[in-house]
Amino acid sequence: MKVVFAARARINFDKQIDYLIEEGAIRAARALRTRVRIFLTNFLAVYPRTGAYIAERDLWETHIPRTRLVIWYRFTADVLVVIDVWHSSQDRQSTP
Repeated sequence: MKVVFAARARINFDKQIDYLIEEGAIRAARALRTRVRIFLTNFLAVYPRTGAYIAERDLWETHIPRTRLVIWYRFTADVLVVIDVWHSSQDRQSTP
């Protein structure tokens, strides 16, 4: 299954990486990017129903292991679309 980021998800994920870089945590930023990529492609794309389904939003939610990131996503037989990404300390109520 192919994994793609919606524009909002890409922007928000890049903000997480940029924050780490600005704080001087370049190795942590690289490690986070790698961890997310591996989780999405090697696990979530294979087992997309692992997350919790949120019926009122018609999407799925999961936490990325060993990070504080949360994602919302949708999927078909061929594509998993990451709708949004945020740090667990952020307010997700403002997320669509």
